[in-house]
Amino acid sequence: MRDVLGEGGAAAVVEQVVAGRPVTAVVQGRGQQVAQAAVRAGHHRHLDAVHRLGDDLEEAAGAGEHGVGLGNGHGRCVASGCLVGVVVVHCRDTSSEPLPVLPATIGRLLCAADRRSARLMQDLPDGTIDVDHQAPAFIADRHDRYAELRERCPVVFNQHYGGFWMVTDYESVAAVARDNETFAHKYEPDAGDGISYHGICGIPRPPYVPRMGVSEIDGPEHADLRRVLNPLMTPRVVERQRPRMEAVSSWFIDQFVEAGAADLVLDYATPVPAVLTLEMMGMDAANWRHYADFFHATSSYEVTDERFRSAVARRDDMWAELSSFAAYRRDNPADDVTTALVNATIGGRLLSDDEITGIMWNLVAGGLDTTTSLVSWGLHHLGTHPGDRARLIEDPDLIGPAVEEFLRFYSPSETLTRTATRDVELGGRQIRRGDVVFISWVAANHDSSAFDSADEIRIDRAVNKHLAFGLGGHRCIGSSIARIESQLMLGDVLARIGDYEIDVDAFTPYPGNLLMTGVVSMPVTFTPSAPTGTADPFAR
Repeated sequence: MRDVLGEGGAAAVVEQVVAGRPVTAVVQGRGQQVAQAAVRAGHHRHLDAVHRLGDDLEEAAGAGEHGVGLGNGHGRCVASGCLVGVVVVHCRDTSSEPLPVLPATIGRLLCAADRRSARLMQDLPDGTIDVDHQAPAFIADRHDRYAELRERCPVVFNQHYGGFWMVTDYESVAAVARDNETFAHKYEPDAGDGISYHGICGIPRPPYVPRMGVSEIDGPEHADLRRVLNPLMTPRVVERQRPRMEAVSSWFIDQFVEAGAADLVLDYATPVPAVLTLEMMGMDAANWRHYADFFHATSSYEVTDERFRSAVARRDDMWAELSSFAAYRRDNPADDVTTALVNATIGGRLLSDDEITGIMWNLVAGGLDTTTSLVSWGLHHLGTHPGDRARLIEDPDLIGPAVEEFLRFYSPSETLTRTATRDVELGGRQIRRGDVVFISWVAANHDSSAFDSADEIRIDRAVNKHLAFGLGGHRCIGSSIARIESQLMLGDVLARIGDYEIDVDAFTPYPGNLLMTGVVSMPVTFTPSAPTGTADPFAR
């Protein structure tokens, strides 16, 4: 028989072994859970072998002094680790066969599940895997899979999608991020130097994503562009915008505070950053929903979802709108980012229309969805951890460190790709010129060699050198904006509707997205109160 079982199903598997029946079952859950279920069933002595997975599985299983049971003469049951969250249990009648000695390396046991999705590592000694990291099974369990890669082979070559490197440990990810000359950001598939530059937007690159402006150029032109934009986004400049941020945040809370119910993603965490981003660009902030819906839909829904397809169909129209506004600003300059772009001199020349539009796309997308995701996950954590929420309400000075911890733990922009411009050694592996390198910020930010209790949220973490904003010359240009907006927004929610309760059944995180983590919807209820009467931010 072959069944897909939950944790409790491990006991049933063991019962089949005791009865001498041949069984192959895929048990969902960590290896430790499977072993514990067998112990509860009273049959752990019948496990011929238990593969060590995660924490000390032998101790959890109680499977003999050396982690290997004695067998019962009726069959054998092997719990083989399939790297993250999937344990494949093979049971078959083998009375005449000797007991196996399980190797310490994952990948030596044949898994009953799909070898490319259920088993991450084929042969760790040569540091090569063949797995579809875009498969739903991988994405759903990616944090555990990254952890296994970090432990066993933090710089690994994945043969899927034509071959690329996956980098998951803090030291190696930081090394890639710092070295912009060796690991290029630019998107230039037909470069004249013989390299097809992949850009930053994942493997495979989504076909609807344009060249991402400031994030996908390198060298002197990138440095020139940063010299134009950096002065507009320094902490001091952003801090001067705090009164406007406070007014926008307060007004949106006013819209639902009397009702005692809201969706903290759709009614608050989405519109506030959207309005502030469009104002920074000089665009009509009253049109925030038009842009927020587009960028939210392309990140938060499955590619088969009609809302995703509808948004992608609008891509060219959205591009044309941004281009049209840039043209308008050439003739009607103002004190905003778009005006700075149309007048910028890069490499001794003005930017082309397409270059300006790509940069605007990059800035608008980055300003809308990333801060929304950070605030949403922060509010979710506080809504599900009342002790942390109470501490922040009692001591608002902790909100700053809490935001840094949410950045580390959730890392809203989870991954990016780069292209090697030369042969280089990384983490003991030889990267070749032209190789594509996939780095995971979130995996690096959960590296226990860099952070104590890396898989726990500590809102008062004193030292927090997270990589959520990247490192080096390509470090997130809007980091000061994201920090200040997020601190202010979390503080406003805690001050005004601090007793909010999340509808856990309706809470919906992003599905199937390795580039961005976020929340689709988070309905809450709370004690109603009176609005502050903040002036309409769109009033003319």
